[in-house]
Amino acid sequence: MHTLLDLHGNIPTFISITNGKVHDVNILDEIAPEAGAFYVMDRGYVDFERLYVFTLSADFFVVRTKSNVLIQRRYSNPVDKTIGVRSDHTVILTAINSVKAYPDQLRRVS
Repeated sequence: MHTLLDLHGNIPTFISITNGKVHDVNILDEIAPEAGAFYVMDRGYVDFERLYVFTLSADFFVVRTKSNVLIQRRYSNPVDKTIGVRSDHTVILTAINSVKAYPDQLRRVS
């Protein structure tokens, strides 16, 4: 079951119940992005071409990256390590297919 919650009303705005053979990332094609919304997802949803649709819609997304994602750090932002943040970087994707799918900069926070 894939659920999209609107935290203003604590009511699901999207529910998709699938069998176990549907990959998580395919659900991104079914979600209608809402400008200014924040989407928090697990690493099963990492598909930069699909995620770029959220960026173009003025949305924000938070996703745990996979270990094989190729990125290059552009900038290091200051962090307050007393709250548990280890690093805050502005990065770009470096794999050829990823760059075509997501040409903008990303923010990586550890």
